[in-house]
Amino acid sequence: MRLYSIMQNLSWPKSYVGRIFLLCFVGTHIPLLGLVALVLLNHGAGQPDLYWTLGVALAGTLVATGFTFYAMGCMLQPVVKTTAALDQYVGHGVKPDLPVVYADEAGRLMASVQSTVLKLGSAIEELTLISITDPLTGARNRRWLNEIGIPDYERRRAGGSPFSLLTVDLDNFKAINDTHGHATGDQVLMAVADAILTSTRAGDHVVRTGGDEFCVLLPATDRQGVRDVAERIRSSIAGASEITSPDYQVTISIGGATARDAQCSFTDLYRQADANLYKAKNNGRDNAVTA
Repeated sequence: MRLYSIMQNLSWPKSYVGRIFLLCFVGTHIPLLGLVALVLLNHGAGQPDLYWTLGVALAGTLVATGFTFYAMGCMLQPVVKTTAALDQYVGHGVKPDLPVVYADEAGRLMASVQSTVLKLGSAIEELTLISITDPLTGARNRRWLNEIGIPDYERRRAGGSPFSLLTVDLDNFKAINDTHGHATGDQVLMAVADAILTSTRAGDHVVRTGGDEFCVLLPATDRQGVRDVAERIRSSIAGASEITSPDYQVTISIGGATARDAQCSFTDLYRQADANLYKAKNNGRDNAVTA
């Protein structure tokens, strides 16, 4: 790396290709130019054939120099493409598509970068999914809601698309936990989350917001749609044999709300749904209020 570091101090040329070419030029053309000068000094200026020969040699050198510069640029394309691919991945998340079939040093560089970036991308995607997923139920978590769900709501509402929200709470869940233990409570939560997930549609998002509390984001859903989804979820849990037990019965209460205008913030929508959830609780539980 010492020579490479020294070359960085040059004010010209600035490019990597130019600096490699400068080294090649110094190594091959300086001796040739020195030879030309020596011949001229030794033989004087009165020999036209000598000048003709030297002129042809110099012209050939210039042509070869141009071709060499072009060829070096082509040979260094693996480095250029690898750098560009890394910049695209870091700046825009675009995965590289570098060739992996070449066996020389440049080919191994491209193959190594391709493999490393793809593995890194897969690891990042896996970690990202873990970071936005509730480990117990498989539903999305609050981080997903804050970083992805709410911004998506704001974009859709700004575009005028209808959007609805459900808040879901298990009835008397504390009694199940206290009487039968947290292991049983966890099993109930997992079964309830699975029932909610299977009752929603593609494009809906189920989020665990608290211990036994969930919310369901329903893009492009009007008031009738939110009522249909709420009743489907409630019926699914009420009729699920894997959730019920001779020792306890699991039911849920649901509150729903639909954003009425683009100025309705997510906080306002959530408060409306939560208020309807408490109405459902006060109405005897195991029901849904979405009006």
